[in-house]
Amino acid sequence: VTLVGDPKAMGNFGSCHAQSGEQSCTHVRVRRKWLVQALVVINLTAATSAKLGGAWALPSTTSSSPSSHSSSRFRLTGYRRKAGPTPVLVSSQRQSPGQPMPDAMPVALGRKVWSTADAFLELLVYTTLWMSFSLASLVPFVQLECGMKIDGRPFWAAASESIAVYTLDHLRDISKATKSTGEHKMIFRQGCFHRRLFLLRALLAVSILALASSLLAARSWIVSLTFIGHVLLCAAYAKLKPRMPYCKAFYVSICVVFMAVAAPCAYAPTLLSSLGGATFWQLLLLIFSVALTVEQLQDIRDVDEDLEAQVVTLASGLGQRRARQLLLLFQAASLSLHILIMQRAHLPLRPHFLAVHVACGLCSMGFTSETPRSLFQVLLEPLYALPLLATVLRASTGFSL
Repeated sequence: VTLVGDPKAMGNFGSCHAQSGEQSCTHVRVRRKWLVQALVVINLTAATSAKLGGAWALPSTTSSSPSSHSSSRFRLTGYRRKAGPTPVLVSSQRQSPGQPMPDAMPVALGRKVWSTADAFLELLVYTTLWMSFSLASLVPFVQLECGMKIDGRPFWAAASESIAVYTLDHLRDISKATKSTGEHKMIFRQGCFHRRLFLLRALLAVSILALASSLLAARSWIVSLTFIGHVLLCAAYAKLKPRMPYCKAFYVSICVVFMAVAAPCAYAPTLLSSLGGATFWQLLLLIFSVALTVEQLQDIRDVDEDLEAQVVTLASGLGQRRARQLLLLFQAASLSLHILIMQRAHLPLRPHFLAVHVACGLCSMGFTSETPRSLFQVLLEPLYALPLLATVLRASTGFSL
């Protein structure tokens, strides 16, 4: 069917007349206003399809010459023909020389997000700052539970000591890393060896200076003996680790409890006098449960390295499945003991303590040896900060049972 129309009514498409021997054609009159609106809609549709990441193909049953479209005053700048009779609509938006293409904007945003995440991992997580500050948050948690205002001195001293200990341990692990089991610690394979090594050594020096200045500023032999004793416990751990089968996680958990309680008490010797015996045991049980959860799950993560180093943990000695079952059993026993102490001593329920115990159980079920190592560092290590967060939320909401 060939179209015959008024050239003025049809815009600049002109008219088509039937060739000799063809049938008479249908007369179609198209208003200029409708034609303009149709072309605008087509252009907008083409631009939208290009932003969505692909072009829309418009099937055509009849072939038409490109010259039939070139005379249009409303030229489709994105109208392009592929090989064959099927035209394709692509983006028709004209970009200024300095303006990025629409498809490049999400890519640039993704690069910025990735670079920010990489900087966060490089500066905080891989340099032990994330772990150290999460661990030191147990100090203000104990202060708040004892009814004392937060004193920043024991917190900063504990954070400095944690940074020094964990950074030294991290440097030692890097030097002993092997291609078979310690590949994730061989940071030179990522091309950032010198940068990360410089950060770790700088952190070690700064943390030692910060700890020494904190002890000197305290002017108390109790404070000095407390932190020096904790450092000696950590140093003994490196020597005793191969010689205490199945007890590695328990030893580290005891060291964590010691620092969480002894550090604030060294600055305020009467801190624990406000707590009753039952409340004090609930506090110790919660901190020990959190520490054991973190350490036991890290042993499950590092089971191959412990097997190579001949370090017997629950995961390397009994298997990952039994180690997880024992951890869940311990957490159930801790929660039951917390409720039993509450009932016998007629204490309040303390729902923020219960929430932390439940969170430990969820972590035990969620983290496995197949979990990416970065998630262990980013999500599991902040479990140490959960008691402080729960206490602050309870105090801000005034919720109690």
